Amino acid sequence: MKLILRFIILVLFCSAATHSRAQQNFFNVPSSDITAKHKIFIQQQFNVYNTTMASNSTLCMGLGKNYEIGLNVLGLTYDYSGKKLVSSKTSDEPVYPTYGFNVQKQFLASKKFSMTTGAQLLFNTKFTKTEWYGYLNGKLDLKNTKLIAGLYSGDNNYFGKESRFSSNIYAIGFQAGVEYELIKDRFSFQADFISGKTAVSNLIAGFACSLNPHWILSAGYQMANNRKLFSNGTVLEITFIQ
Repeated sequence: MKLILRFIILVLFCSAATHSRAQQNFFNVPSSDITAKHKIFIQQQFNVYNTTMASNSTLCMGLGKNYEIGLNVLGLTYDYSGKKLVSSKTSDEPVYPTYGFNVQKQFLASKKFSMTTGAQLLFNTKFTKTEWYGYLNGKLDLKNTKLIAGLYSGDNNYFGKESRFSSNIYAIGFQAGVEYELIKDRFSFQADFISGKTAVSNLIAGFACSLNPHWILSAGYQMANNRKLFSNGTVLEITFIQ
């Protein structure tokens, strides 16, 4: 109950700040777009590495008034050599796989600029560990370009023990994303960056192709900030927007 209460307080705190892996993403960084009222958003992501492949699934529903809520299944990992699904050890950080909830709220400052805050609360398979991730993003919509920049935070079960920003800053990190439309409503360049040395601190660059108004295919190359502990890989996404 205490953890759930803290999660609710976190969301309400972020939502009250009107100057202020999950929700709609570029690849890893939330795009700060909100699902329309009574509509759904589904995204299936595969992270492909030399020895493993991880699945991350997101389902969101729009509530209206620039709110959305959703469900997540993150870090469902398949080991090639063992030919089986694997999970983190009890003592390991970050924890995978995890299952949980997300919420996001957008505040419109103008036609071009908005602020978005969101959070995730996740549980491991046996409900013995929990993890959380929260963020505050600013979004600028230009003619052919969308720019995202903001701050994020979370616990070690989500990110691991490594620093979030620089070598001595563990609590808060920086995240950013860009989308540039190369062919109108059809083909875009996308890239995002998460600071730090954590398991999700990466630079990812790639492309998104809109098959029609509802289906989008995306692919990118993921470059880990912390090459000593984490591997580069390929990111593939299938997105449905109702």
